[in-house]
Amino acid sequence: MTNLTIDCPSWLHKYIIGKKGAGIQKISADCQLSKVHIGFDGDLIKIDGPPEEAEKAYKVLEQQASELQKATTFVELKVDAKYHKHIIGKGGSTINKIKSESDVTINIPDTDSGVTIILLRVTQLV
Repeated sequence: MTNLTIDCPSWLHKYIIGKKGAGIQKISADCQLSKVHIGFDGDLIKIDGPPEEAEKAYKVLEQQASELQKATTFVELKVDAKYHKHIIGKGGSTINKIKSESDVTINIPDTDSGVTIILLRVTQLV
């Protein structure tokens, strides 16, 4: 068994995982990774499994993470959680207007402990 890690910002994980896990399932199927476990923890992607299969997964995931980072422009804004409701607006009207006019994705944390708003634009999808 081998353990490998890839540095990848946590906000990019959802693009690698894909809708309903489709991205990870495709990687597992394409690389025939029956005994490899892929986990996402903080700013890391953790890969555990037999050395040969884990290396395959590592190469694919590292390339995908690298390409996403190159193709994505992002800004992290520190905003106190008490202002999130004002940014979102009634029924999401303000944030939806910003998203549509700016062609960006805006991630606002669900918890009061997180105070980071991430604005990102994917210039090209991999």
